[in-house]
Amino acid sequence: MPGDLTEDALLDGRVRLRQPARGYRVAIDPLLLAAAVPVRAGETVLDLGTGVGAAALCCATRVPGCRVVGLEIQEELADLARGNAALNGIADAVRIVAGDIAAPPASIARDAFDHVMANPPFGTPGTGSPSPDRSKQVANVEGESRVTDWVSAALRAVKPGRSEEHTSELQSR
Repeated sequence: MPGDLTEDALLDGRVRLRQPARGYRVAIDPLLLAAAVPVRAGETVLDLGTGVGAAALCCATRVPGCRVVGLEIQEELADLARGNAALNGIADAVRIVAGDIAAPPASIARDAFDHVMANPPFGTPGTGSPSPDRSKQVANVEGESRVTDWVSAALRAVKPGRSEEHTSELQSR
């Protein structure tokens, strides 16, 4: 990955994170995302579009004993996420896989996860001014996969009954 890296801290320093100095930078989104997942020890979480692994790392740090699999289309970011899991000493709890949500690798099995989290690209192609940084563009502007494709990928990956369980839980709040 061209450019320099920074090492930043999340969760009051409990999570260390290396990320590109330029382009897409981790903000509050992945922390909120990880905090919103009602995961318990022994459960598995799929993080679609994990980037450098911020949400996956925060989730695994918040709930010791859970396992998180991150799926990332950009190989350079997947490499950084793997390094971040090792940097935090939780590579056994956080596994990063390079691949596309549209055709996930075989290791991302159907009906295998208790929870799925994602912060998909939301910008409509051809509108606004896309970032000149390709990595940031991929993170923010829909590519071949639209938001509906992300939702479909999440529903395919979650164990049967889990999506209905979460919907009921959210409606009761």
